[in-house]
Amino acid sequence: MNRLLIVLFVVLLLGGGGFWMWMQPKQEPQPVDPALSNGGGLQRTTYRPEAQQQGQVPVATALAQGDSLPEEVFTFNRQGLVALDKGQPQVAVEAFEAALALAPEHKTLKLNLANALVSLATQQQEKGELRQAIKTLRWAFELQTEVPNVPYWLAHLYLRQGDREAAKAVLDEALAAGIEHALLLRKRADLAAVEGDLDQSVTMINQALALDPDDIGLQERAAQLTAERDAFRTYLTDATAHFDSRYDPQNRAIVDVLADLNRDLEDAWQDVVDVLGMQPRDRLLVIWLDAESYRWQAPEWSAALFDGRVRVVIEDYDRQKAEIRRTLRHELTHAVLHTIGTPLPTWLHEGMAQAAEGRDSRAAANHFADGSPQLSLQELDGNWTTWTDRDQVTEAYAYALAFCGWLREEYSESVMANLFLNLDGRSFADAWLLTFGVDLASADRLFREQLEKP
Repeated sequence: MNRLLIVLFVVLLLGGGGFWMWMQPKQEPQPVDPALSNGGGLQRTTYRPEAQQQGQVPVATALAQGDSLPEEVFTFNRQGLVALDKGQPQVAVEAFEAALALAPEHKTLKLNLANALVSLATQQQEKGELRQAIKTLRWAFELQTEVPNVPYWLAHLYLRQGDREAAKAVLDEALAAGIEHALLLRKRADLAAVEGDLDQSVTMINQALALDPDDIGLQERAAQLTAERDAFRTYLTDATAHFDSRYDPQNRAIVDVLADLNRDLEDAWQDVVDVLGMQPRDRLLVIWLDAESYRWQAPEWSAALFDGRVRVVIEDYDRQKAEIRRTLRHELTHAVLHTIGTPLPTWLHEGMAQAAEGRDSRAAANHFADGSPQLSLQELDGNWTTWTDRDQVTEAYAYALAFCGWLREEYSESVMANLFLNLDGRSFADAWLLTFGVDLASADRLFREQLEKP
């Protein structure tokens, strides 16, 4: 059970932490039903987590019988191990804490307590108790067990809370304390890249690669960051109220419309805040690129992506401006929802991102005029990037937009903002029930019944 809880915590953090990637497909081809296009006709892929090495989790162990320790220490430690096996991390924490009080510097006891605290944080995260989970991991970190996973996960949760400064601080503290591990250096390099400090990012990723030179993921990331540093070395940055807007001063197609682009950014920010009822805490870096500069760092079919930064292709602003504005609202919605703390289902991310664009939810509902949706709500919470059936993808986007639109029509325009507010300290299921008065399955059933009405 203890190992299961730890694995679950890793899954939760991968599902709710780190940096996500959303991609905005370029205008051609247009795979989406024209009824859903709202003028743009573009389909977006859902988000997916960046694959990262997770390192080794500390495992609670029995004490060596040769240790000259009071018998009570052995007793408390055994109680803690049993409690972890039963899935009772709070009981285990109390037992290991009692043992450590009798032998304060014993390394195995510190590791066991840290392990129990990680399992406890898992349960707290599941319940939506993000602040308490952070507090629990801070305690584990203060034990100075020199295990990289605790500061790594703690940084993840700070990022889930939208607090990049706290995430950086805990990683810097761990590295300064001598917990030098490729896992931590990789994460710190990513944070530096998100803030546009590519010199520091390259330094950090090369340090990580020196510790683990055979890691293919590190090799690829180091090459990418180095290429970005070299490509963006001459770029300039304009600061707006909420963004750092970066561009090539030699690109007249961008320089001549930079004031318009910055205004579009701030307008999109206000639109997203109005729709979601919340705003990001951290400044966002936006990089304006021509197609050639963008192409080497993103798939051929995409025209914008968010990976902690927003990158957008600008070729002909006058021709593109309507789509650029929709794209910015879409990507900023993902950026904001990523900082809520509680991981959100895919359909909610994509439904609200399309709503922020201004897409018509009733037109999306018309997609199902000839029959009920084939996808279940569980499938709509899956990883859409693995799908290859275009009809399935089209239906998923239509359903997400139609369902979110129906919720706002049925309850109120502000109901989704209320949901996000209620997520503070609660699981998604509990926040949903508090907001809508029925569970998610019941709401989905009511919506499907509405779709079937003539």
